[in-house]
Amino acid sequence: MNIFQKRHRILEKHRGDRFTPAQLKAEFLNTFPDVNPSSINAADCFNTPSKKAGCTCNECTKLGGFAVNRDGIVDMGASGWSGISSVYKPTGGTTAGTQRAVGDAALSQPRMTDPLSGFDWNRVCARYDAACRGFSSLSPHLRGQYAGTSSDRALYYKLVASASQRRRAQLGTDWYEALLYWKLYSQPAAVSNISGWMRSFAPSSLDSLSAGITPTLPRDVRDILALVELIGRYQLPGTKTSTSLPLRTTLLHVLYPDVVPIFDQMVLKAVGSWYTAAKQDMGVLGRYIPHAWALADRHTAHLTGFQETPIRLIDMGLWLVRNLGY
Repeated sequence: MNIFQKRHRILEKHRGDRFTPAQLKAEFLNTFPDVNPSSINAADCFNTPSKKAGCTCNECTKLGGFAVNRDGIVDMGASGWSGISSVYKPTGGTTAGTQRAVGDAALSQPRMTDPLSGFDWNRVCARYDAACRGFSSLSPHLRGQYAGTSSDRALYYKLVASASQRRRAQLGTDWYEALLYWKLYSQPAAVSNISGWMRSFAPSSLDSLSAGITPTLPRDVRDILALVELIGRYQLPGTKTSTSLPLRTTLLHVLYPDVVPIFDQMVLKAVGSWYTAAKQDMGVLGRYIPHAWALADRHTAHLTGFQETPIRLIDMGLWLVRNLGY
């Protein structure tokens, strides 16, 4: 049985289900543990919104369409190619295209730096708390169990605890609105949009996303980029456009706080990779994710004993470096 047949053997078991490349890869490795993870290329069988050409999967070709359709449902080719050429062409939008975009960004942009050498990690929380101006425990966007939350970090702890594997199925409107407020409260203009956004919020969309993602996530850039794209299908407030990478990565960070870093203007400026619209560039995101991991690994000796994960502490440190020059 070749790699294509193994992928389809797993996908067939999920016919009619919503399925993600990350789920396919995880189940693949559990079923076929001797296969090299880098050879799975799970996204090849998925008709992702940005895909511009067909796939290299022989089994999809036999079916006459992607095994997983544009809505993320396993239909084993029933939806065909949806107007996309069945012949693979390296024009971007596929996994290979994403890898090229990352590579092109690496060539065209300055090398990401480490501004945290000598950073005083013992005071990171106190300095962060002092710098979090604009947070209000009385915000109308903090409802239910989040109402009256005293600080940025206290709200973050609640959001992460609610999004843990054990409680993830219970996420709802209050959680999502509090998440938007946590990310946006320092931007008054953005906060003013939250009420309007929430009027179109469908809790079922968040439920579907929660049910469709894996409990855990490996350090695999391709899996994370696939999830970033997947979020767009659910039309959650603030994440609907393909350029809403800061909010999409914030959502993923709270779901996977030890793996996914938050990607925004502040961290890019701190590592020396900011330019207009950089925070909307998937290629730059593809470079930043492993850079954040490398920073967490490099400074790991200083990142123990905190309630935050090393990935979150790196985000806090970069934010302080950029915001206050620490």
